[in-house]
Amino acid sequence: MEFIEVDLSASDSGEGDPKASKEDEGVADVPENNSKTGDMEEPNLEATEQQEPRRSERATKRVPPARQKGGRWTYVLVYVDDLVLCYEQERNSTEIMLKLRQNFEIKDLGPISHYLSIQVKKGKDESFLLKQRQKIEEMLQEFGMAEAKQVNTPMTTDHLKGQDDNTPLPDNQQYQRAVGKLLFIATVTRPDIAAAVGILSKKVANPSQRDWNRVKRVMRYLKGTVDARLKLPRGTSMELIGFVDADWAGDESDHKSTSGSLFIYNGGTISWASKKQVVVAMSSTEAEYVTADSACQEAITH
Repeated sequence: MEFIEVDLSASDSGEGDPKASKEDEGVADVPENNSKTGDMEEPNLEATEQQEPRRSERATKRVPPARQKGGRWTYVLVYVDDLVLCYEQERNSTEIMLKLRQNFEIKDLGPISHYLSIQVKKGKDESFLLKQRQKIEEMLQEFGMAEAKQVNTPMTTDHLKGQDDNTPLPDNQQYQRAVGKLLFIATVTRPDIAAAVGILSKKVANPSQRDWNRVKRVMRYLKGTVDARLKLPRGTSMELIGFVDADWAGDESDHKSTSGSLFIYNGGTISWASKKQVVVAMSSTEAEYVTADSACQEAITH
C-alpha cells in the first residue's frame, strides 16, 4: 500500500468553509485545527470549553473516505485541509485525484514524509516507520531540557510509593502544558511512555515538585530515544493480537488498579492504553477481569 499527501483548499474561495462539515455524508468526524498547517494540536489541559468547528453546506463536493474497486481498497484520510491517499493500485488514486480537482484546488505533495507532526519513512522492507523527533525536540527546548542528561526508563518502578518532596507547585500551568504535550506524543507514536504519562496526568490539578521532577524524567527519556520509531510492517496475515495486564492495587492512595492493553495488527502496533480502573478490585483476578473487559471492547472496534 502506498501513501500520497495532498493539500486541499476550496476552488471557489469565499463560498463555504473548506475546513468543516463534520456532518457531510461519508466523511470522518474531524476536529478543528487552529495551529499551523500540517501540525495537529496537542491536548490543551487548561481549556475548559471547546468551540465547535464551523460547518459547510458543500456536502455534495466531498469524496468518501474509502472505496473499493476491482477488489482493491483506497482510503482518504482527512484532517482539515490535509489529505492522505492510501491505495493499493495507483490507477485508483489517480481517479480520486481527478474527482478532487473537479471541486477543489489541490496540491500533490508526493509520497508522504511528514503529516500532522509525524515523520514518516518507508523502509526497505516496505514497512512504514513513524516518529515525532521534531515535536519532541521542540518540547525539550521549550522546557529547558535540551541539554538534560538522558535516562533509560520513563519512570521508576517505585513512583507510586515514593514520598519525596510533595511540596505543591505554586503554579500548575507549566505542568499542564508539559503533560499535554507528553499525552499527544504518547497517544500518536510512543506507547512506551503511555503508563508514565497516564500516572502524571492525574496530578494536573494539584501537582507537587515530585510530580514535576517525574515529568522531567519522561522528557529526559525521550531525549535519549528521540529517534525511536513505531513500525507498521507490510504483511498479509491480517491477524489481530491483543495483550492485557493489570497492576493490582498499585496506587496506595486509593488502592485502585491500573489496566494496560496493547493490540498488534498485521505485525504492527495499532492501539495501546494505560488507564486507572474506576472500581477497587478485591483481588488480582478481579483486576485482570476488569482489564480484559475493557480490552475486549477495544478489540471489537477493530
